[in-house]
Amino acid sequence: MCQLTDMPRGPRCPFYGFHWPPGSNNLKQVGTPECGLDLDGQGLCRMETEQRPVDFEICARRWERKNLIDAGRKYLRFHGAELPGAGVPLELLEHEVMQQK
Repeated sequence: MCQLTDMPRGPRCPFYGFHWPPGSNNLKQVGTPECGLDLDGQGLCRMETEQRPVDFEICARRWERKNLIDAGRKYLRFHGAELPGAGVPLELLEHEVMQQK
């Protein structure tokens, strides 16, 4: 599996700092602690606002959106300044960010 070695280290969540536009499979990096899984309000990461460590493995919103994530796992692409121009698939981004401690 290819690695995103130049990607800056951040919270352990592939959706942290991304916005998911309606009707799109391309999430855009926003430079704020927005939660890409907050489809209704484009709000901030709940874990961060509750002053807890951000961790996708224990995130309640992840489990609320599990079916959506599972259905889109092969189609979702993440785009941002530190990411390759064609975007990065969820599986690769998740693998990279979850390696962080």
